[in-house]
Amino acid sequence: MESRYIHLGVPHCWYRWGDEVVRILMPKAISWVHEDPSKTTVTWEADPPDVPEGSTTHEVLAQRIAELVHTFAAPGAIEELVNIVYSYAPFPFQDAYRQVRNAFIDIRGAEVLLTGLTEAVVGPVFKRAMDVFPVQDFPDLKGRSEPFRAVMSAWSERMSKA
Repeated sequence: MESRYIHLGVPHCWYRWGDEVVRILMPKAISWVHEDPSKTTVTWEADPPDVPEGSTTHEVLAQRIAELVHTFAAPGAIEELVNIVYSYAPFPFQDAYRQVRNAFIDIRGAEVLLTGLTEAVVGPVFKRAMDVFPVQDFPDLKGRSEPFRAVMSAWSERMSKA
């Protein structure tokens, strides 16, 4: 698929679960329903924006939306889309943290818990995440990353023995 960028000027920031729009800066006609932590339903509750059908803008947007739906509606394709979004993260730690979080979620969902699984699976992923944590960009956290690493390592080790 050809890469094309259309800058829509949507205000966004990075948050716990990744890149998200800044809701308070979005038009009031957008409705957000976030009852399920893994899903947000967004709807437009007003007249459509004034983009004349047949205009170049309308055609480019309609074609791009159709391409995105076709590409990412396939089973398992959402993970590819998430990988693309995280490739734009301001810090490598954000993607590394996502991998740690996913490892915990995968282990928690495992039907058979194996002794040592948490340490064996999460330990290396956690170490990689902490190795790329941008301490220099967050001076207020400078003295906290090492104690956090120690606590998480001890917790992971304890979970492995449980």
